[in-house]
Amino acid sequence: MNDLTTYAWLTVGTVPYYIETRLPSRCQRIVTIRALFWSLEVRTRWPRSPRGGRRNRSRTNWTLHIPLIERLRDAVWAAVMGLKGIGPQHPQS
Repeated sequence: MNDLTTYAWLTVGTVPYYIETRLPSRCQRIVTIRALFWSLEVRTRWPRSPRGGRRNRSRTNWTLHIPLIERLRDAVWAAVMGLKGIGPQHPQS
């Protein structure tokens, strides 16, 4: 492949193709963004406030998935476990 094709694939893989906002409850919002090479989920939760009171600070959890890195991590972990003799090819005695 030439450089132009490589840059085109990298560009296409990083551009989001799916964005969704969900409100599963009054105190929670979930935003999901997906692209070919990554996905991001942002969960925001607000604690319930007493009547007439101000809401407390919200809590936000960010979850980023990069499948290539996750598969590479799993492959390395399986190789390490195989070398230790713990993997499925080498049952423990």
